[in-house]
Amino acid sequence: MNIATIRDVAALAGVAVSTASRALGKGSASPETRRKVREAAEQLHFTPSATARQLSNGHTRIIAIAIPEETTFIFHDPFIAAVVSQLTVSLSKLGYLPFLALVDSKDESGFVRLLESSGAEGMVITSFRYSKTFVSVIKNFGKPTIFIGRPPDNLDYPYVDIDNRQGGRLAAGALLQKGRSKALMIAGPKDMRAPKERSQGFAEVFAQAGGEIEVDEGRFALQHGYEAMGRHIRSGLDADSVFAQSDQIAVGAMQAMREHGVRCPEDVSIVGFDNLDVANVQPLSLTTVAQPVSDMAKMATDILTKRIETGVWVTRKKIFEVKLITRGSV
Repeated sequence: MNIATIRDVAALAGVAVSTASRALGKGSASPETRRKVREAAEQLHFTPSATARQLSNGHTRIIAIAIPEETTFIFHDPFIAAVVSQLTVSLSKLGYLPFLALVDSKDESGFVRLLESSGAEGMVITSFRYSKTFVSVIKNFGKPTIFIGRPPDNLDYPYVDIDNRQGGRLAAGALLQKGRSKALMIAGPKDMRAPKERSQGFAEVFAQAGGEIEVDEGRFALQHGYEAMGRHIRSGLDADSVFAQSDQIAVGAMQAMREHGVRCPEDVSIVGFDNLDVANVQPLSLTTVAQPVSDMAKMATDILTKRIETGVWVTRKKIFEVKLITRGSV
């Protein structure tokens, strides 16, 4: 038995498909046209799907979650995984359909096609790395968009974020309290805002207290921590402490230290950043700066969906506090 489609209904009623769709929904149609279309639908036992009804009303309830990172990184990074997981739960509870948009920041046309074909009526962007191409896509999207993580100054969009500078200050204070004076800061990417702010906060406290800082920038990845730490050990490690700007970086650094016989915290103290599950699975648990990832994702969902439903941004900025979780690595 063939299932009737909207095209079948339109043909039987003698109207265009678009007219039939409006007549069955809340669109404009004369009483006579609406009657003919509904009689045709009853005769064919046609029932519009929820998606079709939403489309006829101009609302898909689809929200794009855009992550301008390499796919291999996305599926291995615990911060992104935690953000996407909470966004999915929060959006679904409100009746929205989360759509994961895996983005190549250099492929502008591909991303545009992806957004258009998805029918998304809103977008959440996280792990943003600056790209002129990606910026132009965001500006041309023209629908409500919110960032998790503060966007660059030339992008005036609502966002939720943490106090990254305060996080850097807390990390510095934890190391200074242990009498450390020479820090290796294994930082995140230089084309992201968060690493810069964490570095600034750390320097404000550590350097002002007379401490020395050496910086090694790279990805928020275990491999970066492992390679950076190994490199500095082989060249004659001068640092007595490490500020790793993500827990993944810290785990990599600790692995390199174990392989080279460098003890933690006896020889080198380490402070990480995130307080995700990975921070507690090492032989020596990690002192780290905790950020409320779930709360950030929930807040971003609330702000974005209220904008879609009311046409008004209830707020354009929400900054969450961070806190130091003291464990055994300092």
